[in-house]
Amino acid sequence: MVFRSKVDAWLLVVLLAGAAAVVVAALHTLRMGAGWFIPLVLVLMGAGLPVWLLVSTRYTVASGNLAIRSGPFVWRIVARDIIDITSTRSALSSPALSLDRIRIDYRSGQLPRSVLVSPKDKAGFVSALRAAQAEA
Repeated sequence: MVFRSKVDAWLLVVLLAGAAAVVVAALHTLRMGAGWFIPLVLVLMGAGLPVWLLVSTRYTVASGNLAIRSGPFVWRIVARDIIDITSTRSALSSPALSLDRIRIDYRSGQLPRSVLVSPKDKAGFVSALRAAQAEA
Protein backbone atom coordinates (compact mmCIF):
# COMPACT_ATOMS: atom_id res chain seq x y z
CA MET A 1 0.00 0.00 0.00
CA VAL A 2 1.18 3.51 -0.79
CA PHE A 3 0.67 6.30 1.73
CA ARG A 4 1.22 9.93 0.73
CA SER A 5 2.76 12.35 3.21
CA LYS A 6 0.54 14.78 5.03
CA VAL A 7 1.69 18.34 4.21
CA ASP A 8 1.40 21.14 6.77
CA ALA A 9 0.15 24.39 5.23
CA TRP A 10 2.99 26.44 6.76
CA LEU A 11 5.61 24.11 5.28
CA LEU A 12 3.93 24.25 1.87
CA VAL A 13 4.06 28.06 1.98
CA VAL A 14 7.71 28.09 3.08
CA LEU A 15 8.82 25.63 0.38
CA LEU A 16 6.88 27.31 -2.42
CA ALA A 17 7.95 30.82 -1.35
CA GLY A 18 11.57 29.67 -1.24
CA ALA A 19 11.26 28.09 -4.69
CA ALA A 20 9.66 31.28 -6.05
CA ALA A 21 12.44 33.42 -4.54
CA VAL A 22 15.06 31.25 -6.24
CA VAL A 23 13.31 31.57 -9.60
CA VAL A 24 13.17 35.37 -9.19
CA ALA A 25 16.89 35.43 -8.28
CA ALA A 26 17.72 33.27 -11.30
CA LEU A 27 15.76 35.57 -13.61
CA HIS A 28 17.54 38.57 -12.12
CA THR A 29 20.89 36.87 -12.66
CA LEU A 30 19.97 36.22 -16.31
CA ARG A 31 19.02 39.87 -16.78
CA MET A 32 22.39 40.91 -15.37
CA GLY A 33 24.06 38.97 -18.20
CA ALA A 34 25.70 36.25 -16.12
CA GLY A 35 24.95 33.52 -18.68
CA TRP A 36 22.55 30.63 -18.33
CA PHE A 37 24.55 28.05 -16.31
CA ILE A 38 24.36 29.64 -12.85
CA PRO A 39 20.63 30.49 -13.11
CA LEU A 40 19.90 26.95 -14.33
CA VAL A 41 21.76 25.40 -11.38
CA LEU A 42 19.96 27.82 -9.01
CA VAL A 43 16.56 26.81 -10.33
CA LEU A 44 17.29 23.08 -10.38
CA MET A 45 18.68 23.00 -6.85
CA GLY A 46 16.83 25.82 -5.14
CA ALA A 47 13.40 25.38 -6.69
CA GLY A 48 13.47 21.88 -8.15
CA LEU A 49 14.45 20.03 -4.97
CA PRO A 50 11.71 21.50 -2.72
CA VAL A 51 9.04 20.85 -5.37
CA TRP A 52 10.41 17.31 -5.90
CA LEU A 53 10.16 16.67 -2.14
CA LEU A 54 6.57 17.96 -2.10
CA VAL A 55 5.34 15.78 -4.94
CA SER A 56 7.31 12.61 -4.22
CA THR A 57 7.26 12.03 -0.46
CA ARG A 58 5.48 8.72 0.10
CA TYR A 59 5.66 5.55 2.15
CA THR A 60 5.10 2.11 0.61
CA VAL A 61 4.35 -0.97 2.69
CA ALA A 62 4.63 -4.15 0.61
CA SER A 63 6.11 -7.64 0.81
CA GLY A 64 7.15 -7.28 4.44
CA ASN A 65 9.06 -4.07 3.78
CA LEU A 66 8.67 -0.33 4.22
CA ALA A 67 10.06 1.88 1.46
CA ILE A 68 10.27 5.60 2.16
CA ARG A 69 10.86 7.97 -0.75
CA SER A 70 11.34 11.72 -0.52
CA GLY A 71 12.85 13.35 -3.61
CA PRO A 72 16.22 11.72 -4.31
CA PHE A 73 16.31 10.05 -0.88
CA VAL A 74 15.20 6.45 -0.26
CA TRP A 75 15.03 4.35 2.92
CA ARG A 76 14.25 0.62 2.90
CA ILE A 77 13.31 -1.03 6.16
CA VAL A 78 12.49 -4.70 6.66
CA ALA A 79 9.26 -4.81 8.68
CA ARG A 80 10.58 -7.50 11.05
CA ASP A 81 13.42 -5.11 12.02
CA ILE A 82 10.95 -2.52 13.34
CA ILE A 83 11.20 -2.29 17.13
CA ASP A 84 8.67 0.44 17.96
CA ILE A 85 6.14 2.76 16.33
CA THR A 86 5.13 5.91 18.23
CA SER A 87 3.42 9.25 17.55
CA THR A 88 5.54 12.37 17.81
CA ARG A 89 5.62 16.05 16.91
CA SER A 90 9.41 16.18 16.68
CA ALA A 91 10.80 18.78 14.29
CA LEU A 92 13.93 16.76 13.49
CA SER A 93 14.85 16.56 9.82
CA SER A 94 13.11 13.64 8.19
CA PRO A 95 11.13 12.49 5.15
CA ALA A 96 7.96 13.99 6.66
CA LEU A 97 6.14 17.09 5.43
CA SER A 98 4.07 17.57 8.58
CA LEU A 99 4.78 17.77 12.30
CA ASP A 100 2.01 15.19 12.86
CA ARG A 101 4.53 12.35 12.68
CA ILE A 102 5.20 8.73 13.44
CA ARG A 103 8.61 7.67 14.75
CA ILE A 104 9.73 4.26 13.56
CA ASP A 105 12.55 2.70 15.56
CA TYR A 106 14.28 -0.19 13.82
CA ARG A 107 17.48 -2.21 13.68
CA SER A 108 19.91 -1.84 10.81
CA GLY A 109 22.36 -4.66 11.33
CA GLN A 110 23.25 -4.31 15.01
CA LEU A 111 22.63 -0.55 15.09
CA PRO A 112 19.40 1.01 16.36
CA ARG A 113 18.03 3.67 14.01
CA SER A 114 14.90 5.74 13.67
CA VAL A 115 13.04 7.65 10.98
CA LEU A 116 10.10 10.05 11.18
CA VAL A 117 7.23 9.85 8.69
CA SER A 118 3.95 11.74 8.32
CA PRO A 119 1.37 9.70 6.40
CA LYS A 120 -2.03 11.34 5.79
CA ASP A 121 -3.71 8.11 6.95
CA LYS A 122 -1.77 7.40 10.16
CA ALA A 123 -4.07 4.61 11.38
CA GLY A 124 -4.04 2.84 8.01
CA PHE A 125 -0.27 3.19 7.78
CA VAL A 126 0.34 1.74 11.25
CA SER A 127 -2.12 -1.07 10.52
CA ALA A 128 -0.30 -1.90 7.26
CA LEU A 129 3.05 -1.87 9.08
CA ARG A 130 1.74 -4.19 11.80
CA ALA A 131 0.39 -6.56 9.13
CA ALA A 132 3.76 -6.49 7.34
CA GLN A 133 5.48 -7.31 10.63
CA ALA A 134 3.11 -10.23 11.21
CA GLU A 135 3.75 -11.73 7.79
CA ALA A 136 7.53 -11.39 8.11
